[in-house]
Order: sequence, then C-alpha cells, then structure tokens
Amino acid sequence: TGNSTFTGDLRVTGDVSEGSTTGAMFISGVAGIKTAPTYSFQGNTSLGMYRTQADHLAFATSNVMRTQIASDGQFYQYFNATFSGNIITTGGSDANLILRSASTRSGIFLKKPATDSIMGSVLMLADESYRLGTASYYHMNMLQDGTTTLLGAGNTALTIDTSANATFGGNVTIDANVNHS
Repeated sequence: TGNSTFTGDLRVTGDVSEGSTTGAMFISGVAGIKTAPTYSFQGNTSLGMYRTQADHLAFATSNVMRTQIASDGQFYQYFNATFSGNIITTGGSDANLILRSASTRSGIFLKKPATDSIMGSVLMLADESYRLGTASYYHMNMLQDGTTTLLGAGNTALTIDTSANATFGGNVTIDANVNHS
C-alpha cells in the first residue's frame, strides 16, 4: 500500500496487478494470446490487448481476436460490426476498403432504410465473378474473362462477351415506333 518511487528500471518476474477489484488493471508478463491477452482486467481476462507478432497489435473480446493493427498500418477487423454514421477511408493508391471473407463470397449487403431487410448486394464469389443484385436475384454477373451477363428474375437475358458480341437469352422485342438506324 502507499506510493513507491523507483530510480532506473523496474523489472518484475510474473504478472503486475493494480489490485483484486474486478476491472482493475492486469498486465501479464508474456506477449499474450487471444485467450490470455497481455493487457487485460481483473475478473475479465478474456478481454484485452496483446502482441500477435513483431509490430502487430491485437484486441480480443471473449477470447476471440476482433481487431489487429499490422506493422504497415493496415487495420484488420475480424467481426461483424454495426456503425452509426459514416465509415470514411482515405489514403493509399489502391482500394481504400478491402473486404475479405472466409466463406465463398465477400461483399456488401444493402439494407432497406430503417429495417433489417436486405434490398441489394454487391458480391465477389469464390469463382472470382462479381455480382450485383437485389434481395431475391442477381441481376448482373461480371466475370474475370470480361464477359458480362444481365439477368431477369435469375434467367439470362443478355450476355456480352469480350468482343462485344451480344447473345440474347430470351425473346427479343423490337418496338416498331423506335428509329433503329
């Protein structure tokens, strides 16, 4: 109890604790892992901050890594997040927002305002195709070979290949009142 003053280094073998009160500072004497972060709290040691490798800082909750800051400044998020307000990314000469998923598709789902109903999506699938769609159907597929397909209710309506050749997948109706020259 009381205050202590040290001149020089203070080296501790083992852990450092502010006290036994839940929420008090707790510093482990090791680099830490997601199930035992280096910097955590008394009574809640599954929450904290730790080093994953040289110059990488990670944050864990419930023994799961949620965020990591890499040595090059990249910020990695490993959880579903809900934000209120805008997400603004700046900098870099490449894409500012990188989405990666462990499943067969990565992308963005767009929800109807003030609801949890999905109204649309922009996705990249494991086959490296890009798809734009609504809640029920994909409406445009863009393939890596440059082919683009437009769909109606999930059925191919028009395919345009890399030579700009168009193939129609259904009936073609030409309006006689339109000048086709």
